[in-house]
Order: sequence, then structure tokens, then C-alpha cells
Amino acid sequence: MMGRTPELTAIEEQYPNEWVAVHVTKRDSDGFALDGNVVAHDPNRTVFHERVRSYKRAHKGTFLYLFYTGDIVPPGWGVLV
Repeated sequence: MMGRTPELTAIEEQYPNEWVAVHVTKRDSDGFALDGNVVAHDPNRTVFHERVRSYKRAHKGTFLYLFYTGDIVPPGWGVLV
């Protein structure tokens, strides 16, 4: 498993417990994001997705990397796969 890039770690620190969208400006040969710019962020998932949809309408054909910077599973809970 690959580690987090310094840029991604900085984004996670800047926007703790928020949904974040990065407009990917550079990808490697396998399509993984190498560089980009934060274009939307919000702790509320519904508000965040509205912003992402608006951005996608204005910037057709863009590749966005969406992620949450906090814990998805609350502390004390477990997940069975």
C-alpha cells in the first residue's frame, strides 16, 4: 500500500473532518492523481456534493478526486467486510 503524499497530508490537516474535491491537473501513467487544486470542501456532505456538481457543470471533462479527511467509522465502532 502506498503512503500519503505530503500534499494530501497537508490538505487533510487544512480541512479536518471535511469532504474535499481536488481538480486533478496531473496523473501518472496508471491514472493516479499526482497534482491538483482544491476546488470544494465542506463538512456537510450534501452541501459539498452540490458544490462539486456546480463545479463539474462549469468545468466539463475535468477529473476530480473526492475524499473525506476524517474517520468514516466512528471511534469505538468496527466494520466487517
